[in-house]
Amino acid sequence: MNLSLFVRESARRFPDKPALIVGERVCTYGQLERGIERTAAALRRAGVRPGRKVALTAPNGPEFVTALMGILRAEAVAVPAASDMRTPERDQMIDLVQCEYQLARRPAGAGPAVAFKALDDDAARELFLEPTAYLEQGPPDRRLLDVDASNIRFTSG
Repeated sequence: MNLSLFVRESARRFPDKPALIVGERVCTYGQLERGIERTAAALRRAGVRPGRKVALTAPNGPEFVTALMGILRAEAVAVPAASDMRTPERDQMIDLVQCEYQLARRPAGAGPAVAFKALDDDAARELFLEPTAYLEQGPPDRRLLDVDASNIRFTSG
């Protein structure tokens, strides 16, 4: 089962109930579901296909949750990177996992990026999606498709 579908069900049942509270920001299940759908649609339009690995670099907060669940909704594989990770470490992780895309709060490189706001509240920040060098290497690893992978998480230990 796709974890993002739990949010869809909660949004159907409790659209105006708080799903996320971060400081003064409150994001309802309805807002979160719309953001997840908006993110998944933007990823699909940009060419993200099921099984593709997407590095996610964003600080904790509503945009991170929305982006992570949007990646899952698009049936891609999320590879979260801590937002305070130094660029060489993040690049090494992207290389090791061979992520095809990077989704971040600001463009990771100098090339063109797809920009969109995942959430529709005034405090929402833009997310930027950029392809990486690994996109040109062909189809995704079949082993990821066969097990329905959703997340590859690195830890500090």
